[in-house]
Amino acid sequence: MSRAGGGAPASLVSAGINGTKVTWISADRITVTLEYGLLVATRGFVEDLMAADISQVIQALVTSGGTASRTLEYLDGLDQISTQLLQCSIASGGSETLTILEKSYSTERFNEDCANDSFRFTNVYWINDDGRIVQSRQLVSRGVGFLEIASP
Repeated sequence: MSRAGGGAPASLVSAGINGTKVTWISADRITVTLEYGLLVATRGFVEDLMAADISQVIQALVTSGGTASRTLEYLDGLDQISTQLLQCSIASGGSETLTILEKSYSTERFNEDCANDSFRFTNVYWINDDGRIVQSRQLVSRGVGFLEIASP
């Protein structure tokens, strides 16, 4: 894992599993929780993602694209939950071969373009033939930016 646009790479180890969610932890105690490879929570950043409803995004990825609603929850400066409801479009960006840790992976790239009246971002997923996300670039928050996650 690394922060896109800068930031040192970090190795993560599994810290726990809760159903379909897996929480990973770095040596500096930052945690990242993924559900089927999609980011649903972080802890330890300045502006953490407290929770995310990504069920429609998962469905759109399984069916090779479509539209989805996505809900993101953040803790604001007053310790209140701030909710962002976004409309997303998921589309294939074509086939790509990735090299991760000197091993090549045949993948299909998917772009998830999300927006509401005040917020816009694009997540990118590289999915292998088994339907597993082997690499992604996913938004944590406006303040943190994106994480690049490789799961070879």
